[in-house]
Amino acid sequence: MNVIFFYVGVMGSVISFAFLFVYILINKPLKVPLLALAVSFMLLSGFGKALLPPPAMGKISEKKALENFNKAEEAAEREVNQKIRKIAEGYRELRDEGALYFQELYIRQTEITERNYSDILSRAQEHANNYLSIIEDQRTDELRIVRGCLRLGLIEDYAEARESFLKVDKNYETRKGIIETGHDKIYDIIEVAYREQRNLTEDELDEIINIEDSMYEELLEQLGGYHHARPRQKGSE
Repeated sequence: MNVIFFYVGVMGSVISFAFLFVYILINKPLKVPLLALAVSFMLLSGFGKALLPPPAMGKISEKKALENFNKAEEAAEREVNQKIRKIAEGYRELRDEGALYFQELYIRQTEITERNYSDILSRAQEHANNYLSIIEDQRTDELRIVRGCLRLGLIEDYAEARESFLKVDKNYETRKGIIETGHDKIYDIIEVAYREQRNLTEDELDEIINIEDSMYEELLEQLGGYHHARPRQKGSE
């Protein structure tokens, strides 16, 4: 289309200059030829601008898009770090609550009998459920990260997407196993004291506290799953 406009401008200019030349030969006033010259100049200058290459909008847009992507990635990284700190804080609070509860039972010399056995067991189960609630939320967030990467094209093929989803599920099962194993040990300690109708011994209390500490430390090690859920960019390894 620009080529057509160019030729139209050229033809208009030629005709206008020819018109000017004829008028000069016959000594006519130059008002009309000057108007024709002005029109031809406007044609050439206007179509010339049309033929100039457009600004490098593509490069500017690409650069801007990359900046926006980097900002979004940085924001996502900050969000992940905030979630990790929040989860770690939740783990620590649960560890401290669990240890404090059984320390109080020991200090009060509370015998575990038919009267309070169900309450103590329910309290321990509630403690486990609070742990499970945290890792459920973490699993949901990690799946959201993978889906976001898939939607943005950061995951290049279905095999890689499948691997990321399986990794999230595997990390969740690992955390769940840590919590269930730890609490099964605590249930066993409570069960022994209940069968003997007595309070916890100091060794049993120490064992429970060690179990709480062990769960806390192992779950902290699993927090890296947030970063594992995000695929590495090529060349970052």
